[in-house]
Amino acid sequence: MLTIPYTTLRGRFAAVKKLPAAEHLRMARGASGAAVGHAFAESVAQFSSYVNDEPFYPAERPPLVPGDLSRTENLACLLERAGEASVPAAPALGFRYVDREVVPARTFQSVLYSNGQSRTQFVRFDLLLSSDVPILAEVKIAGDSTAFSALAQLLTAAAELVTPSQRQRLYKQYGNRLPWPDDPRVDLYLVFVNFPVQSGVKVEILRETQRIASELVACPAVRPYLRRVAALHLQQADAHSVQFRPEFTYST
Repeated sequence: MLTIPYTTLRGRFAAVKKLPAAEHLRMARGASGAAVGHAFAESVAQFSSYVNDEPFYPAERPPLVPGDLSRTENLACLLERAGEASVPAAPALGFRYVDREVVPARTFQSVLYSNGQSRTQFVRFDLLLSSDVPILAEVKIAGDSTAFSALAQLLTAAAELVTPSQRQRLYKQYGNRLPWPDDPRVDLYLVFVNFPVQSGVKVEILRETQRIASELVACPAVRPYLRRVAALHLQQADAHSVQFRPEFTYST
């Protein structure tokens, strides 16, 4: 039976999203980018034994429908219709839409994680985007969780997607919408919609997350896998144009 490696980051961040914001702030203040970077590299090594060429999702999925941006699917719908999004203040951060709710470890077989946990605990990320490298993005809408939770989820998912076998699997399913894989790295984007600037604790968490991101990209252990960590705020969106403004961006 296929077994899914349970990584260091899975163990460290599995329950973060369910914790209160005050606990996110405590965890963020206690985290160093270097320590997170080494845990990420260790998780990639742990996941490198996973080989599975099944699709992340069936080729045909229910169509997205427009909405009032109260849900991630509504933003995905806008991005899908527009095709691409721009960041006027930092054009290099612009991207194209590829897919939504991607589950790196997804399999349709009966499996367990290596620690005995069921596959119902799959980690996923909100949006698969593309520029000159694939982009994994996590969306936070209004009061939905925190920047620290978003970064934790992205890193955990990325560790399950950047191994050689998983990259081949990624291009097998999305190769016509992704750049040619000359660069084996990925970008990570935190995407905010109506970020609650009135929430003092979430702004504090954002600042700590920014610090972690800046330290993370300076960690040599992550450089073979991560190119950039950025945070963007939705600035303008309609069926023809989607624009963001940058909160921060750091590159390895």
